Amino acid sequence: MTDVRSSTGLASVRTLLPGRESRLFLIAILTPCLVLVVLSLRVLDQERQLELKRRAEERQRQLTGLSQELLACLERIKVGLAFSPVPATDPLVAAVGIMRSERLVFPWDENSGILSFRQAVAQPRFSALLRQAEREELGRSFADAVAASQEAIRVSPHPPAQAYVRLLLARVLKKAGRRQESVRQYELVLESPPGLVDDQGIPLALYAVAALVEDRPRDAELLRVVRNLAGSQEWWPPAALYLLRDLAQKLGATDLEPGLASLAHDREQAEALRQGSTRVLPPVQSSDPVWSSCGDPPWLVSFAPRGKSPESTLVAVRLRELAERMELPKREVRLSASGSGEPLGESFPGLRAAVPVKAEPGEYSRQRLIIFAIALVLSVTLFAAYLVWRDIRRELRLAEARSQFVASVSHELKTPLTAIRMFTESMRMDEDLDRPTQIGHLDTILQETDRLNRLVDNVLDFARIEQGRKTYQMQPTSLVQVVEAAAKAMDHPMKQSGFRLRVTTDGSLPVFPADRDAVQQAIINLLSNAMKYSGESREIALDLSRENDAAVIRVVDQGVGIPREEQTRIFERFYRVQSPENERLPGTGLGLTLAAHIIGTHGGTVSVESKPGKGSTFTLRIPLEQKT
Repeated sequence: MTDVRSSTGLASVRTLLPGRESRLFLIAILTPCLVLVVLSLRVLDQERQLELKRRAEERQRQLTGLSQELLACLERIKVGLAFSPVPATDPLVAAVGIMRSERLVFPWDENSGILSFRQAVAQPRFSALLRQAEREELGRSFADAVAASQEAIRVSPHPPAQAYVRLLLARVLKKAGRRQESVRQYELVLESPPGLVDDQGIPLALYAVAALVEDRPRDAELLRVVRNLAGSQEWWPPAALYLLRDLAQKLGATDLEPGLASLAHDREQAEALRQGSTRVLPPVQSSDPVWSSCGDPPWLVSFAPRGKSPESTLVAVRLRELAERMELPKREVRLSASGSGEPLGESFPGLRAAVPVKAEPGEYSRQRLIIFAIALVLSVTLFAAYLVWRDIRRELRLAEARSQFVASVSHELKTPLTAIRMFTESMRMDEDLDRPTQIGHLDTILQETDRLNRLVDNVLDFARIEQGRKTYQMQPTSLVQVVEAAAKAMDHPMKQSGFRLRVTTDGSLPVFPADRDAVQQAIINLLSNAMKYSGESREIALDLSRENDAAVIRVVDQGVGIPREEQTRIFERFYRVQSPENERLPGTGLGLTLAAHIIGTHGGTVSVESKPGKGSTFTLRIPLEQKT
């Protein structure tokens, strides 16, 4: 058997409700839900817009505060260097210069040692001896070159000139094979102070280190000289810094390499700044402080007027170190000369900052509350709609079942009444009927009368159950007798329909309190049900046994069976499995309902095991109360 009813959901509503009522029901439910969703989305969108506006304002406030904080820190550095562009000790300062006659001049351009060196070597007598020593060296007259160099040392009282000539003398002595004397001259130059530089600003002691390091790669004295020069506060030119870096690498002072390479990069970046100063630097004369970003890694560069002097001091600050000093990484603030972020304002052209804007306390809680309220209202609305739909569906199903019940009862009443009338008229009109024929007619009338009686009893019992007036007379009862009485009551109709009823009982069952007639009626209802749905099979079994502390009555047929999805509903009032085969069978849909109610009143249960096409087994399980 298959169920032709539609599945649950909106399709069931459309099936059970007429088209117009179904549409009105859906409109009544969906319209307020749709309005609620639209209004909720608008509220959430307004909340989002307000939050975006608040965050934009908060971001702008933080950017303004950050700009002022940066400007204050940078201006303090600028003021400290504006009037004394001397070697800086602040690690933030990458370069300091002076704008003079539209040309940038850096400290290594005006090293006082360079001027002293140039003046010393420019003395006529010293200069002549120096040129003579160089000519003799080129002509490989090493002895004459040594003599001229020694004479130059003697005639010059200036330490830069003496150190420079000693380098020449040491080189000549080494070429002449006088290595010990050569090393002695280099060592004398090693003792020169850092301020003794050549005309390129390179310390003369570095030349001596470069000459000795090949033979003495781990010499402590050479390392001491390199460390002293690297730790000096002098603004060395790029060439000196690269030479220092190479010598530190050869001497194994790897800790000096990163710092020297960084300083050399700063000097080269400063030289590049000088070449493109008119393009990247801020205006020299500006009423408002301006810090332009340039270079890689980026610098912040600005000019500071030097009082009434036409000159201006240039200050270049390392952006990365500035951010670390201000602890911006801890505050999750990122500064960059390009990329993401917001402009920092007119005081910092080209500089951008990304500042975090945290959510307002309670913001997400408020949004979650709105979403929760919307979900709650929608859930309540839909749940209420479901309850209404379920009630309507149940009422419509009940009304449909009642309509079918009336039609079925009418049919059930009409069939036996027709048979009774027909056989009664036959007996009245034919007075010559023999005795056996009369007895057959009377048996048929009696059978149909019993059938009418069972039908009326079922209807009346159901009415009493519905009204809560049904009562049961509990008396000591033998189930064996009840089962045999039920089998006897169904014997004649079963034989007329060709059924064979096999009855087995357990005589050891005790007598216990029960309503004999009610239990017998429940068994008869199950047997009648088995007859209706046996199909082509004519075998029915009625079995009474004991399992633990319960009496078990089973009615087994080999009929059409019941689908699994229908087995939980067949005990409902008026319910019949809808199929073309069932529509041709008489029935009210009350037999199983009454059986379940009767056995339930006795504290028992009714269950079914069935497979389509394999038959069904109905089981009545009644607890026993053993009597002594």
